[in-house]
Amino acid sequence: MVGKVRGSYLSYLLTYFFFFFALSMFSSMMTVYLEGIGKNSGQIAFIMSASGVMTLGFQPLLGYLSDKTRSPRKVSTIATALSLIGGGIYIFLRSDLAMFVVYGVTAAILMSVCLLMERIAIKSSHDYGRIRSWGSFGYAAGCQVAAIIYERISSTALFIVFLIFTVLSIMLFFLLDESNGEETSGSEKKEDISVAIVAKALISNKAYILFLLICFIFQGVSTTAATYFPLLIKSTGGNVSKVGTALFISIMFEVPIIMYSSKIFKQFKLKALMLTAFLVMFIRFAWYSTMPSTNAIVYVFFFQAFSVMLFAMVINHALLRLVKEEHFNTALSISAVVGRGFGVMFFQNILGQMLIGRDLGFLYHALAGITFAGLIIAIFIPLDNNRTRPFYAKPFILLKRRWRRWRRVHLSGK
Repeated sequence: MVGKVRGSYLSYLLTYFFFFFALSMFSSMMTVYLEGIGKNSGQIAFIMSASGVMTLGFQPLLGYLSDKTRSPRKVSTIATALSLIGGGIYIFLRSDLAMFVVYGVTAAILMSVCLLMERIAIKSSHDYGRIRSWGSFGYAAGCQVAAIIYERISSTALFIVFLIFTVLSIMLFFLLDESNGEETSGSEKKEDISVAIVAKALISNKAYILFLLICFIFQGVSTTAATYFPLLIKSTGGNVSKVGTALFISIMFEVPIIMYSSKIFKQFKLKALMLTAFLVMFIRFAWYSTMPSTNAIVYVFFFQAFSVMLFAMVINHALLRLVKEEHFNTALSISAVVGRGFGVMFFQNILGQMLIGRDLGFLYHALAGITFAGLIIAIFIPLDNNRTRPFYAKPFILLKRRWRRWRRVHLSGK
């Protein structure tokens, strides 16, 4: 029976659904949970930024181990098992420092496993979109269930459900197939991948370094906005149920993007898609900064899924072009460290402290400004030669050309 299920589409479907369901139990209501136990915006910013700090160590480590062992599945299984410890302890903590450490370690492990699971899905014999969409279904369902559990049962029950579904996910990891590129066969000689070789290759890759700057801005800003989104709903008169509904709508909107990802990336160039993600996020933050009604926020929140998921896919496709195959997991982990690590730690801490004594409109004004700056920078990154560009990119392209022409004319005689 197990042999028939191993490597089947059903095994991937269940693994992705259960893992992302568990992840939503731990993360989707965290700011509401922290506010409920008496933490202020500064304390929430400090605790939530822990995931960025811990990411600096865990994601490069797990990415390197995945490249070294050629088995993202095994590394994911062990790492997910370790997250059980953090999830179990976190229920009893109230000290800011203790919550910072335990939340940071647990969240960093789970986010690192998310990246490894992306690689597992891409390398499987099944369609990536059909597999990854079940992760979105799981997270969306989890957000809605988490809101119901928080309001009608207790906040502690969230962590108990997290532990149950994490155990189920670990059991399902053993049903994933390792024959599709995760490990080389015994007849093939494994290439020795040292830290020095990988580091030298990535540091000398200028296009990759520039791409890291974009990850720093986009992921740092988008994660910070997502952290405070539940509080935005509550500050405009909504309740926890509204938070769950908004997150559900948002995540469900990821599904068509994932399902048609191959067609999207065949039709449009990477930079055009990256600029589109930035523009949509800028418009959304500018809208939130006006502090509109709760319903107005809830029913346009699907734009978050559009921008964030689009950029996540841009990362995978860009890295497949920018770095060598054997360096992909490490490069992906480093990009996550820069974006979800340094970016989140930087923006979340600074903006969280500045938010003390101000309303959330200030936060989203700042996020909109930073996002617009990222949009301008993204135009100048040589990711590819765009055949197809969004309409709003043309003025910036003309400006870039005129700047180059002016520089040649005025500096050529010096």
